[in-house]
Amino acid sequence: MSESTKSSGKIEVEDIQPYLENLGIELTDSESQMIKSIIPVDDDNMVYQNVVMDVLRTHRSGKVSLDKIDDALEQLGYPLEEEEIEELSKHLPVNHERTVRMDLLLEEVRTVLGEEIDFNDMDNVLKNIGLRLHLKENNVLMKGLPIDAAGKVYKHKLMDGVLSLEGAKLDLKKLKNFMENMGYDLEKNEYEDLKSYLPINDDGMVNMNEVIDKGSLFTGEKIDLVELDDYLESIGIKLTEDKMMKLLGKLPTDAGGKLYKKRLIKELENIEGIKIPSNKVKDFIKNAEINLDDEDIQILMDHLPVDHNRKADFCVLMNGIKRITGEKIHAKDIKSILENMGIEMTNKENRKLLKTLPVSTDKTLFKKELLSGVKSFKGGRVNVHDVKSVLHNTGFKLEAKELKDLQAHLPVTEHEKVDLDVLMDAAKSFTGESSCKMQSLEPETLLWVGTAFL
Repeated sequence: MSESTKSSGKIEVEDIQPYLENLGIELTDSESQMIKSIIPVDDDNMVYQNVVMDVLRTHRSGKVSLDKIDDALEQLGYPLEEEEIEELSKHLPVNHERTVRMDLLLEEVRTVLGEEIDFNDMDNVLKNIGLRLHLKENNVLMKGLPIDAAGKVYKHKLMDGVLSLEGAKLDLKKLKNFMENMGYDLEKNEYEDLKSYLPINDDGMVNMNEVIDKGSLFTGEKIDLVELDDYLESIGIKLTEDKMMKLLGKLPTDAGGKLYKKRLIKELENIEGIKIPSNKVKDFIKNAEINLDDEDIQILMDHLPVDHNRKADFCVLMNGIKRITGEKIHAKDIKSILENMGIEMTNKENRKLLKTLPVSTDKTLFKKELLSGVKSFKGGRVNVHDVKSVLHNTGFKLEAKELKDLQAHLPVTEHEKVDLDVLMDAAKSFTGESSCKMQSLEPETLLWVGTAFL
């Protein structure tokens, strides 16, 4: 096939088989004959490539090589990111030839992407989940949605797009529909508990981002209510009888008598006078699914005020954790956040970075985690004029002389750019890894560590 034939979107009927093989798609002779008998052929014995792929998708014919699965899925018209393809591949029933049947592959794709929605029906879909949006007027959401040639958008992609919207309001009467479409599985009393945390206006509406933020309390691991005493003891918390009764009266459990750990921790913050032994802080952080590494935990413990019994106030501990972890950001905003900091990344590099970050089920992460990930990431560029601000934003504090010396030795391209990893490595050589942890904290965290615990 010539390049001009490829770019025209047409191929000769005789070239269908080699075209598909180049994409890692294998057909039996009977499948190949079936496809040729269905596809419309023009007077020049040519067929459209996209029609070939539509037939394969409809009839679920052939096998796909795992080594070329990304090419095959792209030509089949599925808008999957690299990390989604990698995750999907882990669940495929691959044979000894490293191929998977087309029907089984498409079943897994549907699990990842969700059902197809007609573009013209999206306003109704959003209304049914409680979002009063005029979709066609919302350019931010429209531009981000991958719509296929048939005018379809996939449900999970639509939901991801919705999560990135600022200021979207949710009708509280549709809370259950919304949460289910976002992948949450809450029971009636858990929904009622969630509502009690939401700031609802006079029209019965609530900011969608508030729902997602508070909804994160109902994710992660659950514990059995009968094991609550043992769990609290394992993290060093002992409650008086009246405080335990108060706690139990506030906790929503499912039909099996289980509750979310995160929801438990939130309720513990509301009970005054809870103490935790300093030697149990690390166990608590690990058990509570809080993302702090060992060095940050040590910083926290070193500055945590304790009484004469070596116990810390639980609320003070939680406030300290929040200050160290910093603000939460949405995964979809990472590229723009980095650009505002002076770090340029291609879409491919951004997707690669995302795979290295601890993004939670609600598609958020702490800004500190992003900054930590950036400092060890291989990719991205920085304009030489932005070096100072990038170093500041990533937590490096260099003296004027050190900064001048660093800039003088940076390998700069003809476009006045320097590779991000080269800049980070150079900065680390001035500060040393041991001091990076302290310097990588947010300014308010440094203030907290330096004063509030003294």
